[in-house]
Amino acid sequence: MRLSISRLSDTTTLRAALRYEHSDGYFEDTLKGDDVAEEKNIDARLKLYTKVNDDLSVSIGYNYQKNDSPHYAQYAPWSSETIRKNVDVDYLGDAKKEIHDLHVKTDYTYSDALKIVSITSAKKEHYVANNDIDFTSYDLTRLYTDKEVKSLSEELRFISKPNERLQWINGIFLLKEEEKHDYQMPMNFMNMGMGMPTETLVQKSKIDTLGTALFSEATYSFENALQATMGLRYDREKKEDDYEQTGGTVLSMLGYEDKSGSSSETFDAWLPKVSFAYKKYEAFSPYVSVSKGFRSGGFNTTDTVGQSYEPEFTWNYELGVKSKLSDTLSLSAALFYIDWKDMQVELAQSNGVAYIDNASSATSKGAEIELHMNPMEGLNVFSGLGYTKATYEEYTKGSENYSGNYVINVPRYTINVGANYRIPSGYYIGGNYAYFGDVYYDNANTHSQSYGLTNLKVGYETEKFDVYLYGKNIFDEGYITRAFIVNSSWYARAGEPRSVGVAFSYRF
Repeated sequence: MRLSISRLSDTTTLRAALRYEHSDGYFEDTLKGDDVAEEKNIDARLKLYTKVNDDLSVSIGYNYQKNDSPHYAQYAPWSSETIRKNVDVDYLGDAKKEIHDLHVKTDYTYSDALKIVSITSAKKEHYVANNDIDFTSYDLTRLYTDKEVKSLSEELRFISKPNERLQWINGIFLLKEEEKHDYQMPMNFMNMGMGMPTETLVQKSKIDTLGTALFSEATYSFENALQATMGLRYDREKKEDDYEQTGGTVLSMLGYEDKSGSSSETFDAWLPKVSFAYKKYEAFSPYVSVSKGFRSGGFNTTDTVGQSYEPEFTWNYELGVKSKLSDTLSLSAALFYIDWKDMQVELAQSNGVAYIDNASSATSKGAEIELHMNPMEGLNVFSGLGYTKATYEEYTKGSENYSGNYVINVPRYTINVGANYRIPSGYYIGGNYAYFGDVYYDNANTHSQSYGLTNLKVGYETEKFDVYLYGKNIFDEGYITRAFIVNSSWYARAGEPRSVGVAFSYRF
């Protein structure tokens, strides 16, 4: 269900939107025969915009999200035939997530040549879950998670007057963030056949982050239709981690000794960007770009609590063309190459808990092509094809050597085709087919999948309201969204089966 409201005056706009979704869940517990993975989602947005005068405008926005997932258990032994109906755990678990996001944006025209934009944001996210992580019908171990993130940020931009030959933007970004993690993992050693009482592994962390970024970018349009862009950004993050780990005698023997301490790391990078585009002809507009990317390092909060991982760096190269061949036909194509250094990789442990590790180097290269057609009024036909070869160039972990293997969770092939048709009388019909090929789920490349999904949507649209009947995965394709190995056995989370629903929206 969706509800939206807007109120307009000469200088003020108030918009509100509310969305509620409820699903009974599409997994089946083999012990009780009940459906699991029920979800209740609330998404609310409120935005107030006011134009104070010709030079100053202010907008205030508030977003609220809440997700409640009772009986959260969604993982089963990996079998394409039975994943959805083979959840086999002694405890179905639960999970809850709540997000509050408040932001204020101010636009001020200082002069004919300068505009100043300020964006202030405050965000709070709280996630609590308690789940079975041995994925069996025996009471062996569970994981209780309590994670809270609070952040405050400010971005100040100085922007040149638009429509000039030279356009530029300079700015500064500031961030203060606090993360609190509390993990508790009771291990029932008696049921494991060890003849010892239950011990609980407790891992707590508080990570404080101070982030700063300075950025500048300028675009110059030459008389011959050549457009050149140069930019430079400096990112710096200082992270301080206070951590504590406690357990028991048996846990200490298994390598989870009691420990506590504080660590501090600073991660920074200079990030240049250069691009050129030739825009003289709509039918053929080539471009080329080179940029450096950066993902900050951090501290692991589970399994290797207190241990830091390195930042990730990329050099990104892209060569492409955008073509408007006619009023009804457009085409875009691109070749890309990404060179990774210290790629951050998520590794799952035998207890089902994951941590971040660094691969030494990796590369990703491929091509993308998109085609859009409007053969008649109201009809839009689209298609896209992508190929990506992402491999570890150098990555060893203990005695394992993953060099040359494909990077996990990156589909090698993607295909998307579909069409939308809006009839002048208000009726709508649309659909698409999306294919994902050769997605690997472990660094050793022993398990992968390929799958395709077909979706349809029909409806009626008016100025005041819209109503739709939709079908997702109408051919009930079996696929997974996540998989990992635990104690030499593979477990996976199934994707959504065929589902049919109704969506309604009304505008005041």
